[in-house]
Amino acid sequence: MTKEEISKLILSNPIEAWRKVQSGELDISHIKSNVLKKRAHKFLSGDQIEAIESVYWATYIVEKEVSDIISHIEKTLGNTDIIDSMLAKLTFGDKISLLDQQYNKSGGIDPFIKFAWKVKKLRDSVAHGRFSNLKYEGVDLSGRKGQFKFLIDLTTAFSKSGK
Repeated sequence: MTKEEISKLILSNPIEAWRKVQSGELDISHIKSNVLKKRAHKFLSGDQIEAIESVYWATYIVEKEVSDIISHIEKTLGNTDIIDSMLAKLTFGDKISLLDQQYNKSGGIDPFIKFAWKVKKLRDSVAHGRFSNLKYEGVDLSGRKGQFKFLIDLTTAFSKSGK
């Protein structure tokens, strides 16, 4: 089957497509997994999809960093047994709160933690389908200017906090 035929099969009969993949009847090694993106284009502009992807990757990077910071501190203190399994059960917001309340020794507002809260707010907007007017610091994330501002602030938050 061609990529187009596979895409049509997935969109028209996903259960049959999965059955064919599982049985080995359908080879998908040559196709990219962009079916969801194609489907999203029915509802969103390309710029909106880019904004959503920017938020997704920032969320991934920031949440991983928050978890890594907490894990590193706890393991340095000798708490190695349960820290990673505990962190896996916490939500993104819980991790940011924990980092701020338990490990922020500056006593002030840490730029990385402040940025993490902004990313969480954007992530929540995306997760709940509020991306028609997705903005960061008042700038629309569906445009290059907004994405650039977001990237600059991500880089700045990491560098000011020694991350």
